[in-house]
Amino acid sequence: MSLREKIGQTVVQHVEHAFGAGLANKITSEMIGNFLADQPVGGLFIGGEVIRHAYGAYEMYSELIHKFQEKSPIPLLISGDMESGAGGAVASLTRFPSMLALGAADNKEHAYNIGKHTALEGRMAGFNWNFAPVVDLALNWLNPIVGVRALGDNPFKVAELAALIIKGMQEHGMAACAKHFPGDGVDLLDQHICTSVNSLNEEEWREQFGAVYKTVIEAGVYSIMNGHIALPWIEPYDKSKNRHRPATVSKKILLDLLRNELDFKGLIVSDALNMGGLTGWDSYENRTIESFNSGIDMMLWPGASYIDLMERAVHEELVTEQRLNESV
Repeated sequence: MSLREKIGQTVVQHVEHAFGAGLANKITSEMIGNFLADQPVGGLFIGGEVIRHAYGAYEMYSELIHKFQEKSPIPLLISGDMESGAGGAVASLTRFPSMLALGAADNKEHAYNIGKHTALEGRMAGFNWNFAPVVDLALNWLNPIVGVRALGDNPFKVAELAALIIKGMQEHGMAACAKHFPGDGVDLLDQHICTSVNSLNEEEWREQFGAVYKTVIEAGVYSIMNGHIALPWIEPYDKSKNRHRPATVSKKILLDLLRNELDFKGLIVSDALNMGGLTGWDSYENRTIESFNSGIDMMLWPGASYIDLMERAVHEELVTEQRLNESV
């Protein structure tokens, strides 16, 4: 691969950001070919979002994704927010009750089957990567992010059910993604707006979020999404910037803790890089390069200038090719 193609493999692009909202069913093969020639991305995001309703029929997605796969020389990762079934991304497919409902039912068979049928329906529409399950803990009922998206507040139960969801999903052809490391649901802040803070001390964190992530990693989860979340016991408050350092730009959290201590060998994907929990940290150029150097393998919606920026960063030795090759 060329340098540009390697950098492209670290991108998850939002189809509608690239082609314009509402154009999902009007994108031609020629448009896709021109886009991939300029932006040889490794992954796409498509469909409804956690903060946006699902839309469209699976046939539309299947046809569109087939066009992308046909034009891409390297098979694409096609991701979506399918936390409660494929119906979370595609309106015509099945939407299950919330994860909190599954946690309340505490049924292992249901957990496995939710993973299984999310994968089967999602693959029918062309998806092969699901940004789920949420393995955050609902420790604060005022938290605006977690709410009914979590399986509960008991780390043993959350870990057990999440591992079964992952197994059901990955045994049926869809990569799972546990999120949001190092763990949301403690404070009452919204990382879409500002950096949220997991204020548990080290012992508490290890007994709760640490135990959950240890279980899902041992279950073989293919990917983990980090959140724009601070973890002060390992990464203290940054006095020079007068703010908490989010995990997105923390080697201590992503490399020392997740990679080395928890021994996660899979892919680390960022949460959306246009969220306020990261954008307040530094300039676009500086925070993007720092995020990649902190251990992120795929950047979620890094912006149209990302590949050009990273080419310059490699040439100026702000990013090493060795670091890039690790992610690729």
